Amino acid sequence: MILTLTTSVRGVATLTLNRPEKHNALSEAMMVALTEAAHEIGTRDDIRVVILAAEGPSFCAGGDLQWMMEQIKADRSTRRAGAHRLAGMLEALNTLPKPLMARSMVTRSGAVSDWLAFAMWRLV
Repeated sequence: MILTLTTSVRGVATLTLNRPEKHNALSEAMMVALTEAAHEIGTRDDIRVVILAAEGPSFCAGGDLQWMMEQIKADRSTRRAGAHRLAGMLEALNTLPKPLMARSMVTRSGAVSDWLAFAMWRLV
């Protein structure tokens, strides 16, 4: 599984990126899974707070290069759908009705640093 969700009895959910072999790069499947997980978490009364974590030595390498190359070669409507998928993931995380925190290791890309800052901004 590219994403796992675990919950504690105290209402702490841990949403873990699970593509360590790709440094948890955001593939299309990862974006869809994160969007669906955010929507599910938002409806659950047993979850009070969410920790976004990652397996492996890197939190997230940013966009998956294979997905990016496919987007470059794709027609306009496919590229727009990919952009909407990414925007939908970010919106789902931004509008999550639970506090969202990120547990990050050292290695991350510039864009992912922005993503982590976004998670921290939601706490203030």
